[in-house]
Amino acid sequence: MKRMKGRLLTAMLSLVMVFTMMPMMGAPAYADDPAPPAICLANGAAPNIKGGQKDNIYFGHYPQSEAASVERLTENVDYIKVGDKNYLIEPIKWRALGFPIDSQGNLLPELVLLSDQNLDCKPYHEQYTSITWKDSTIRAWLNAGFKNTAFLSGEQEALNVTEVENKDNPEYNIPGGENTQDQIFLLSIEEATNEKYGFTNNYNDTPTREAKNTAYATGQGALTSDAGNGDWWLRSPGYSVYNAAFVLNYGRLYYNDYTVDDDSIAVRPALNLNLSSALFTSAAVGGKSAGTVGAGSLKKVGTNETNEWKLTVKDETHKEFNVEKVTTCDDKTLNIKYSGAKKGDGEYISAIITDQFSNIKYYGNLKEFVDEDSTPDTAEVTIDGKLESTDKLYIINEQLNGDKKTDFSSPLQKVTIPTELHDWNTEWSTDGEKHWHECTVCHEKKDEAAHTWDAGKVTKAATEQAEGVKTYTCTVCKATKTETIPKLAPSTPKTSGTPLIRMTAKGDNSLVVSWSKIQGAEAYDIYFAYCGETSKYAATVKGNKTFSWTKSGLKKGRCYKAYVKAYIMKNGKKHYVKCSPLVLAYASGGSNEYTSAKAVTVEKASANLTVGRAFQIKPSIVKQNKNKYLMPKKFAPTFRYMSSNEKVATVSSGGKVTAKGKGTCYIYVYAHNGVSRQVKITVK
Repeated sequence: MKRMKGRLLTAMLSLVMVFTMMPMMGAPAYADDPAPPAICLANGAAPNIKGGQKDNIYFGHYPQSEAASVERLTENVDYIKVGDKNYLIEPIKWRALGFPIDSQGNLLPELVLLSDQNLDCKPYHEQYTSITWKDSTIRAWLNAGFKNTAFLSGEQEALNVTEVENKDNPEYNIPGGENTQDQIFLLSIEEATNEKYGFTNNYNDTPTREAKNTAYATGQGALTSDAGNGDWWLRSPGYSVYNAAFVLNYGRLYYNDYTVDDDSIAVRPALNLNLSSALFTSAAVGGKSAGTVGAGSLKKVGTNETNEWKLTVKDETHKEFNVEKVTTCDDKTLNIKYSGAKKGDGEYISAIITDQFSNIKYYGNLKEFVDEDSTPDTAEVTIDGKLESTDKLYIINEQLNGDKKTDFSSPLQKVTIPTELHDWNTEWSTDGEKHWHECTVCHEKKDEAAHTWDAGKVTKAATEQAEGVKTYTCTVCKATKTETIPKLAPSTPKTSGTPLIRMTAKGDNSLVVSWSKIQGAEAYDIYFAYCGETSKYAATVKGNKTFSWTKSGLKKGRCYKAYVKAYIMKNGKKHYVKCSPLVLAYASGGSNEYTSAKAVTVEKASANLTVGRAFQIKPSIVKQNKNKYLMPKKFAPTFRYMSSNEKVATVSSGGKVTAKGKGTCYIYVYAHNGVSRQVKITVK
C-alpha cells in the first residue's frame, strides 16, 4: 500500500472562531454579529456534546472516499494508492455514545465514541481457531496499526486506556475471556444494546446500529449492501468459540454463520476520549479559523447551534509555552512576552476572554507564525472595551489545522493585567550627551538628564609608540566617553640584568675579562689598569652577543684591576646604564706569595624566608694554589655580595640577607677576581 503524501494541515478558513465555555450557571448572551460557536471543555466535561448518537465529533484521519483522479487534488489533500485505486485520507467522524459514570454514580471526564462508518475490513482473527478478544489479531491491530495510522501523536495523548469488560455470550455462555486494557476496541453485545448509547435494547433490526462502509472498507473486501451498509464486528463471542458476534448491515445482532477468520466483515472502531486532554470543542465547519490576525482580532462569541464538532487538544509539543511578562502603555493594548512557543506553518498565538461564569466572550488570533518564524517572542492584544472587571484573559499557543481536523494547543495561560503603565527598563539608555530610562514597549522616556562626568581615569597609558586613552564615567548611568592622551617623548630604553664580572688568567701574560649580559645595552666599555694605577678606558665591545675581552702582554705574577660599564646611545651620546664591580686578578694566576680564587662555595645554596626574617650566608674560597695566600684585604675584601632584586631581599657587606618582599631573587657572593656563587632566596 503506497502512501502519496501531501500536506496534512489544510489552509485556514477566513471566518473568525467564537467560543462559549461550559456554563457554571446562567450566562448572558452576546448578539453583536455573532460568529459560529466553539465551546471550552472545562474540568473534563463537554456540556455542549450530547450522547446517544445525537452529536458527532471529528477526530483523527483515515483513508475513506475514493478519488477517481488525483491529478486535480490540491496540495493540502492526502491520499493513498492501493492497487489501481486512490483513497482520500479524510477526518474520521465519530458518533458520541455517552459519558461513563463510576461506581459512585459520578460522571467521569470521558466520552465514548463509535466511528460513524465502517472504516476497514479485517478478520476477527487471522486463523480459524478458538479465540477471545484478548488474543485476537483484530485487537492487536486496532491498538497498534490502526491507532498509529488514524491518530497523530497529539491525538493519541487524548485516547484513554479503557478497562474493557469481556462478558460471556449471554445466550450460549461462550467465554468472553479476560478483561483487557485498550485504547481502541470494538463494542460488546451489551454496549451495542445500550439505550443510553442510542441503540435499541434488543437484537432486532434497527437503523441505530446501521453503518455504511467507506469506499476504502469496501475496497478491502467488506461486504456492502445496495444501501452502502456493511456488517461490522463486535468483540463479544458468538455461538461457539470459533465465532464472534457482529451486527448485520440492517442493524441486527447476529452470532452465527461467520467464523473468526472471515475476511468480509467490516471494522467499526470505538474509543474512550479523555476529555481532560481537550481544551476546546468547536463547530466542525467554520467554527475555528485564522481569520484576521493581530492585536485587534478579538471577536465576540455567537450562539449558533450545531451537532458536529471538532476538538482542540493539549499536546506535548506545545506544553513548554509560557507567558513570561505582560505590560501595557495605555490600558488598551497589552504586550505579551512569552517563551517556549512552537513555531512553524499553522501555528498561532491566540487569546480568549471569559466572563465570571467561565463563558468565553471573545476569541482571536494575535500572531501567526510562518514556517520557522524568527520574530521576537512577543504579541499584542487590544482589550479596550472588551475586558470587564470580573473577566479573565488567557493566552495559548495553538496549531490550527482547518475544518473537521484536530487542532493542538498549549494549556491556557492566564494573563494578569498590569496595574501600572509602561515597562520601564531598569538599565539606562544613553547617547553622547544624556541618559534616560526607556519603556521596553513604546520607548517613551523618563528621568532624562545630561551626563555627570567624573574626573576621568587613564585606561590605556601612552607610550612612545602609541597614544593613550583617558576614560570618563557618568556618575549616574555609568556611560563612558574617552579622550586621547598624546604619545610620550622618546625616553631612555629599559635595561635589565645583574652586572656580574670576573677576570681570570690565560697563560702567563694574559687576563680574560668576562661579564654578564645586560638586556637592552648597546655596548660595553672596559676599564683596565695595573693595580696601583688609576683605571683607564681600554676597549669597547659593541652589540649584545660578545661578553668577554682579553688583555695580553702583561707581566707575569703582577696584579691588575678591571670593571665594565654597559651603555646605550641617546641623542648621539653614550648613556651608561649599568656598572660592574671592580675585580682584581694576577696574571699567570698568582705571584710568588699570592694566588687568585678558583671558586666560591657556600654552606647553603638556597633559603626560604618570610618578610622581615634574615639569613646568614657562610661562604668559602677554593684557591688556585692552596699553598699561597689570597690577595690582601687592603686591595679587595675576601667576599663581596650583590642582590639581583633588592625589593625581594637585601644583603649586607658581611653576607647577612634580609627578606623585604614576596618573590624570588639571587644573592651573588664573589671573590676579589669576580669568581662567584649564587644563593637562591625565596620570600613568602
